[in-house]
Amino acid sequence: MALILGLREGDEFEVGSDTFTVSDVVGKFKFRLARGDGREFTITHRSSTEIADDVFVTAAAHPQNGVARVSIDAPRELQIKRPDYQRQEVAE
Repeated sequence: MALILGLREGDEFEVGSDTFTVSDVVGKFKFRLARGDGREFTITHRSSTEIADDVFVTAAAHPQNGVARVSIDAPRELQIKRPDYQRQEVAE
């Protein structure tokens, strides 16, 4: 099952040691990702795009204006996280 993230332009996510940034939301079903090494990817809902070894991304259903719905299909052993959503410890 894929992980789906709702991201705006400038938002980042990490897959393993690679960082990706939503560089442009072109439309409801099209956006661009920039990898930390400078490589760019155009993502649509029509087909999956391999953005790293065995990591595939598509534009997910139920889009919103200005939001890229990023569907990520990756091996379970790869950690996927959003650096801006760090879990905070609750004080006891």
